[in-house]
Amino acid sequence: SKICHDHSEDFLESVGKVVAALGGPCDEVKTNLEEANIELQNNTGHMMLSSSIRLERFKHSNARARTLSSMVHACRRVAVLLERARKQAALGRPRSALDAVEEARACLTA
Repeated sequence: SKICHDHSEDFLESVGKVVAALGGPCDEVKTNLEEANIELQNNTGHMMLSSSIRLERFKHSNARARTLSSMVHACRRVAVLLERARKQAALGRPRSALDAVEEARACLTA
């Protein structure tokens, strides 16, 4: 049968009472159960908690990386548009230059 982690202490206490009442041969069973509980409490639970914390950190890092990637993409787009505007202005095409600047502004405010 499965024993809920929250009730393991109560279970072991009741087992300890039965063992104390029966004496002798049950001492080994009692010791094994206590060792298993210590293993469960210290090693298994701690490892699961640590893994859960790391998973949350990785999720947050992944979200930040995706956000940063989209920001870098938008900055590259603005740089390309501003370079296009500069080239159009150098070629004497003010309308095309203004269109590129407007498109860059739209990228910045989106």
